[in-house]
Amino acid sequence: MAQSIQKCFSVLGNDLRMEILKALEKKSMTVTELTDKLKAERTNVSHSLSMLKNCKFVKDEKKGRERVYSLEKSVLGDLKRRGNLLELMEFHMKHQCGKKCAEALK
Repeated sequence: MAQSIQKCFSVLGNDLRMEILKALEKKSMTVTELTDKLKAERTNVSHSLSMLKNCKFVKDEKKGRERVYSLEKSVLGDLKRRGNLLELMEFHMKHQCGKKCAEALK
């Protein structure tokens, strides 16, 4: 379990992915909006969103030709209820992403 938690933290241990989560905390956005807001390359934003989505930190919804990304509210709710990041990560690994965080890092 410790190794799985470490891999999940690795997904969050990236500046761009953390900036994306902070931006999505305020409002849902498309890849284009995130790219413009964060002044990052589109491919990097897309790749980061894919990793965050695989780990179930974000979700997407298709609207027309674009996908709109938002935070997976259950993760934030779990953190508020648990108040302990390590407990949250353990719960996240067991019940939400399973082994997908580890797979996302391969």
